[in-house]
Amino acid sequence: MIERLHRWWEGKYVPPDNHPNSGLFILQGHYERHWTARWAQAAWDYFKEHHRWIIGLLFGAVVAILVKAK
Repeated sequence: MIERLHRWWEGKYVPPDNHPNSGLFILQGHYERHWTARWAQAAWDYFKEHHRWIIGLLFGAVVAILVKAK
C-alpha cells in the first residue's frame, strides 16, 4: 500500500525524447502526475507554508466549540 501511494504521489517517469540523429542529447526526463496528486501536493505545499496560522485557527475553533458546548 505504501508503494502504491508513493507511485501515485511521484507520478510516472517520462524519459526525454531524444532523436537518434540529433546532436543534442537531453539527460533529464520528467514526472507526469495524476491530477489528484498535483492537487494534494499543492495543498501540502500550502499547509507547509502557512501551518502556523492554520493550526492556530483550528485550535481556536475547537476551543470555541468546546466552550460553547459547556
